[in-house]
Amino acid sequence: MSEPANLSDRQRRDRDLFDQISIDYTRKDVLVPHRRARRLRLMQTLATAAPTADTPILEVGCGAGYAADYLGPASARYVGIDYSEKLIDIARANNSGHGAKFEVTNIDDFKPDNRFQMAFMIGLLHHLDDPVRTLDRLKDLVEPGGLIIANEPQSGNPVVGWMRRVRKKVDEQYSDEQVDYSRQQLQAMYANAGLEDIEITAQGILSTPFAEVVMPMQSLVSPVSALCCAADRLIERVGGRWLYRLSW
Repeated sequence: MSEPANLSDRQRRDRDLFDQISIDYTRKDVLVPHRRARRLRLMQTLATAAPTADTPILEVGCGAGYAADYLGPASARYVGIDYSEKLIDIARANNSGHGAKFEVTNIDDFKPDNRFQMAFMIGLLHHLDDPVRTLDRLKDLVEPGGLIIANEPQSGNPVVGWMRRVRKKVDEQYSDEQVDYSRQQLQAMYANAGLEDIEITAQGILSTPFAEVVMPMQSLVSPVSALCCAADRLIERVGGRWLYRLSW
């Protein structure tokens, strides 16, 4: 299979990293404590969109495609793209059950037959050389009035920011080129891409570590993960600007 043609040097390094760690990376979507948190993150991110089996959905940077699994029947018209061939192989083998389709490509090379009602990205923009260009390209792929949704790590919590800097130095599976955006930077990025009706919401306080890191002693971790996910559902329902200082 030929690789995507329009990859920058940074994207090639990123692709090579995810090809290398593909098996370990998918453990976060297989082991129950982490799968629970990752499913929560996805469903909270897409809550306002409320996709159904009739919704044409695009996921950019789909990885191993477990979002399609979490969406269940709502993934009937889902298409996931990623430039890691190894992750797409895993996606096709495990997460096509409801009709989801997966393609090895990047957004510049992707040429679908039809436009989508919504496109989403989980933790993708901070991997990109030019996120505004990607958002602008997504406008061509989404129907007028459709939704473009991005879930991104943000810089409002200084403790979390410090932990990320440490992790870049000690975790070989964590890209040291990732960027944490402030709320203001995200707002400006979306506006510069020409998006309208921009809404930025803080998400993920207690459950996020379980979504990101495979932990030892799974039998003990599982009930803690369940409690943290339940707490985050309640906290995010209450909401408030103070969440930006606590969330990941």
